[in-house]
Amino acid sequence: GLALPLAEVGIAAIEGRARMADGDAQLARVTAARFSTPIVGLKTLTRRCRAARLLAVEARLVRCDLLLGWGARLKDRDLLQQALNEAELAADGLDPAYEPVSWARASAARGQAMALLGEIGGEIEPLAEAVNALADVLNDVSREHSPLDWARVQAALAQGLQALGEAGASERAYEQAVTCYDRAALVLKDLPALPLRAAVASNRALCLARSAELTGDLAVLDAAETAFRIELTNLSPARDPSAWALLQVNLARLYEARLDITGRDRGERAAAATALTAALEVFSEQGMRSLSVIAAEALERLGPTPRLRPAAG
Repeated sequence: GLALPLAEVGIAAIEGRARMADGDAQLARVTAARFSTPIVGLKTLTRRCRAARLLAVEARLVRCDLLLGWGARLKDRDLLQQALNEAELAADGLDPAYEPVSWARASAARGQAMALLGEIGGEIEPLAEAVNALADVLNDVSREHSPLDWARVQAALAQGLQALGEAGASERAYEQAVTCYDRAALVLKDLPALPLRAAVASNRALCLARSAELTGDLAVLDAAETAFRIELTNLSPARDPSAWALLQVNLARLYEARLDITGRDRGERAAAATALTAALEVFSEQGMRSLSVIAAEALERLGPTPRLRPAAG
């Protein structure tokens, strides 16, 4: 009885992730709708099979994760609101005392959706509410429950703090975000192929860059650049080209920050342009339109520069 709805959820998830780079909001809604039938099927089976209840929750969380990904890429408030509703439905009826991992996943997804909605509006109050919600999750779930889920919540909290720092130009929020990213990295350091590891490393360095811009402290910027180069050394562009390209974009951001702080160009402009060009090539090959736009806009800001080899470590 479980095989059919689980297969349907798996197929919808795989196809949804494969099409996420298309940047089509209507496709996102169609994909999300495909989860409805298997979720109903799993809920119908709960009387005959106790496992079906939590499997239905997991199916909702897979749909929520896809909606969060699409909504974040497209800056689509409706998709993010749909993700928030899905997370709340997933969390409904879960007991953190007896189902801590499922409850943590659903609550973390809810906090992420709240943070992304606040980030789109650039409003401090909803972002602060999202940060508090994610912090509450960490009060009830420990690293021992599920190390990877704990790391994901730490990363989600860090992203919320990062958005809060951006909205309020708060150096303190960036510092707290770096701390959360460091905690997540403790678990993720042994999982080099996990995309979350690259995202954590990139966002940590970006937080350091923004903190340096706010304070004018070049030492912070040096630490961020060192962290990026270490990550690039450990990452193969052939094995994970998208993560490698994302690191190149963010390394270019550090070069830009240094230019803004010092007002002097000691090769940073050319190095940034080279990193962005390399990243743009990868994003174009991978069909990652939104990231291609980000890299292209950054190149336009820099203007014409001589070409150098991209950073590799």
